[in-house]
Amino acid sequence: MPRYESVWIATSEEPGFGALEAPIEVDVAVLGAGIAGLTTALLLKNAGLRVAVVEAAGVSRATTGHTTAKVSAQHGLIYDTLSSKFGNDGARAYGQANLAAVDLVEALVREHGIACDWERRAAYAYTEQHSQVSQIEREVDAARQAGLPASYTEETDLPWSVKAAVRFDNQAQFHPRRYCLALATLVDGDGSRVFEQTRPTSGRPSINRQSMPSVRIARRSWSRWTAADSMNVTARKSTTRSRHPSATAVEMASRRRGTVARSLAVGFDHESLALRSHMDLEGLLVHQEREASFGGGARARRDRDPGCTWFAA
Repeated sequence: MPRYESVWIATSEEPGFGALEAPIEVDVAVLGAGIAGLTTALLLKNAGLRVAVVEAAGVSRATTGHTTAKVSAQHGLIYDTLSSKFGNDGARAYGQANLAAVDLVEALVREHGIACDWERRAAYAYTEQHSQVSQIEREVDAARQAGLPASYTEETDLPWSVKAAVRFDNQAQFHPRRYCLALATLVDGDGSRVFEQTRPTSGRPSINRQSMPSVRIARRSWSRWTAADSMNVTARKSTTRSRHPSATAVEMASRRRGTVARSLAVGFDHESLALRSHMDLEGLLVHQEREASFGGGARARRDRDPGCTWFAA
């Protein structure tokens, strides 16, 4: 695998949808061919609309292609904060929406037979610091009140000990790019299209590729474009904190040493990492650092377990 290439991009095929070459007319244009854009496009197509997905680069080669690929309602320690700011009803709305999203992804995987290594697993948010245990306890209480499958534990299957963790049962992991490539294939056809290497201009339905043709949205003004993209994330070691708030690293752990965790996990200490195992290469652990640079977290874990090899993903 080339240095700095995402493991998800390296282990998936290039779709080759191509750029927009002639004017087309659709009902809705979706900007961005990541998981948000492609899910939006597929649901709109299933509702009977003609959709054009317009992607400046390639399908799921940006944020979606550079994640730890968890499908979970657990996003670190968030429910205590949500309940404090928006009350229990606000935290519950957030949690139930995310649980519904997990179920939707699974339903699409089952309905269309998408080969994306979908698997339900437990998810943990953990701490290695005594001083943070009370924060875990508050998170468990808030998540339970929000209707989440949360529990307190001091035991995980991580290859290092933790002081405390909140566990969410029945979360999931998958291969995000294979999943998105399947969605793109489902969208493309029957009056709907997916375009790569095609960029909008100023939010309007015209293409900024010299004299590229335009996408005309039938019966709708340009303001009805659906923007479904996120920040640009790169995993190169030259990432800067101001532009790229997170980066991803991959740890190879030996199966013989029994260090392969089967669960999903994310730490919230200064040098903690997120991880999950990759189904294609048993024993491959995918970590995401909380900070942009490949700094303390990666070095600390490597120093603690010198049998691990680190490289960018």
